[in-house]
Amino acid sequence: MRFVVSSQFFLLISFVLQHLHICLTFVENNRLFYAKEFLNRFGYIKTNGSSLDISSSTVRAFQRFVGLNQTGIIDELTWQKMREPRCGNKDLRRIQRRKRYILQGSRWPSNEPLTFRIVKYPTTFPQQFVDAELTKALKLWSSASSLEFDHRKLKKQDEQKSNNLDHKTDIRISFEIGDHGDTEPFDGPGNVLGHAFFPQYGGDAHFDNDEYWTMKSTDGVNLFQVAAHEFGHSLGLEHSNKPDAIMAPFFKGYTPNFTLQEDDIRAIQALYGGKPSKSFSSPLSNSIETYQAVSKQMAPSVKSSNKNSALCHDPQFDAIITIDDDTYIFKGI
Repeated sequence: MRFVVSSQFFLLISFVLQHLHICLTFVENNRLFYAKEFLNRFGYIKTNGSSLDISSSTVRAFQRFVGLNQTGIIDELTWQKMREPRCGNKDLRRIQRRKRYILQGSRWPSNEPLTFRIVKYPTTFPQQFVDAELTKALKLWSSASSLEFDHRKLKKQDEQKSNNLDHKTDIRISFEIGDHGDTEPFDGPGNVLGHAFFPQYGGDAHFDNDEYWTMKSTDGVNLFQVAAHEFGHSLGLEHSNKPDAIMAPFFKGYTPNFTLQEDDIRAIQALYGGKPSKSFSSPLSNSIETYQAVSKQMAPSVKSSNKNSALCHDPQFDAIITIDDDTYIFKGI
């Protein structure tokens, strides 16, 4: 039997292949665009031009930070890692010297309890559970350091004047949607789950209200675990490139018996020392160094000077700009 292939058939095949190539190119360009935006947002690219080209050294820096094979290309494992839920704070603000925690450079004084207040609750998670999970997350850090925390709840008669109490609260916590006024908008379910400011910028912690927040469940996003990470930033810690550390940037899913890891303990004690009377011992290791008093060589605390008290007490400002890794706030006198 002879088959006769017409010229129309070849034209059809050519048409399909051409459009398949166009679709694959479109998908690849979309992936490159997302990857470049991702690497720029999280500190791996200093200048973000219009070209979609990404240097192999930039890709390797990300792969090295998250513990992937350093291929220098956006392979499937790298792409999937970029798509995982994570914290919105940057990974790289300076050149890393070795695999360990990073201190941001500012801290709170540890001679008095830090106060915190939840100024805006999530819309789909009961308030009493939010209080319990966030308090538990802060206790992780106080259990390994000289820090103490005081939950400043509002009484009914004070709810209408809550803004007037902001200057008396150290860490303000809120659940926000999309663009919420701090130049770091949330992006809906998945991707960025929350972000927090370092002590020198106020220490506030924001969580994406669009997430499905849960407790003790493999469903949704575990609030306790994400809060423990974000509060690490509020206390002065940057991201760690130790994948098992709480301060690693990616959400690992619900983890029973979730606790500070050795890297986290070293980091918080480097800033605030250990418990004044009893050393904190990790169930993971007996070799963790503890500090009985905060070193005098530590960075000055954000409360050590009253020069900027007017700015701290009045959150309004005229302009804000970020140049490289420094943020400048302008306020008229």
